[in-house]
Amino acid sequence: MHPEPTILGFDTSAAHCTAALLKNDKDISTVFTKMQKGQVESLFQILETLLKNESTTWDNLSAIGVGIGPGNFTGIRISVSAARGLALSLKIPAIGISNFDIMHAVNQSYCRGNKVKIISLKGPGESAYIQVYKEKMVLYKSTQIFLNKPNIDFLSNQKSIVIGYKAEHLSKEIGCDYIEKCLTKIPQTIVQLSKKRLLEGLETGVRPSPLYIKSADASPQSTLSPSILN
Repeated sequence: MHPEPTILGFDTSAAHCTAALLKNDKDISTVFTKMQKGQVESLFQILETLLKNESTTWDNLSAIGVGIGPGNFTGIRISVSAARGLALSLKIPAIGISNFDIMHAVNQSYCRGNKVKIISLKGPGESAYIQVYKEKMVLYKSTQIFLNKPNIDFLSNQKSIVIGYKAEHLSKEIGCDYIEKCLTKIPQTIVQLSKKRLLEGLETGVRPSPLYIKSADASPQSTLSPSILN
């Protein structure tokens, strides 16, 4: 029987520096610090303090989980670069977890009976980022939409629910259910999803990359195979 993995996860994709440590199967310790700037100077201090408080060392880690956005470009680069560096030096995998995956995982209880889940996150200005899931697959790639003209009525023929930012507003475009939710439980969900992906097997050579999203029409993925979620 393999020992339970010990996973350190962190995120700086918004005005915060947050981290979590998963050990002994279900024990999760978290740190959340609001921070407009200074993440690059503070991240490793926060990580080292978390490890010390939990009587864990870098060498005890089985994997690194990292938030890849979408969010603040600079903040995402800070975390992803740190995760890649740690993975390389410790010879352990780094696993990227998107904010879409976090919102989707945290709100699974609201998805029963709805085959298509439209996850909405706050974007810059009067915009939102959306990603569409069907069961465990990403049905439509992530894209930026504008609230005054979201152009998502093509989803109206499917049994759907909008979850997240401006969900009520977006649901009126489709005529579907909705639930307004903020992004929560970020660090603990990063380590939980990272553990699942680690135990189910990771693709060799794949490293986390920042999830940068530009405005585009939401359209089915035509060249990529569906992404399977854990």
